[in-house]
Amino acid sequence: MHPLVEDFSKLTDAELQERLTKINRVIRQTGNGQVIAQAMLIRDALMEDQNRRYRELMDKSVNNTKLSDSIDIS
Repeated sequence: MHPLVEDFSKLTDAELQERLTKINRVIRQTGNGQVIAQAMLIRDALMEDQNRRYRELMDKSVNNTKLSDSIDIS
């Protein structure tokens, strides 16, 4: 994790998306390679947290459908 990155799990989904939008804007607008490299590290951390949330949501969705109870293969 990047040393300047806070705990993104405390952010709402909307706040997380807003941060991603802002960091992507910084990456596109700056011409400084070092700033781009640092911003990309932060973006990667944001995307990792976003992906974790989506995985958790999908896991909950799959667990709620209980397909194994619905399909009789005997």
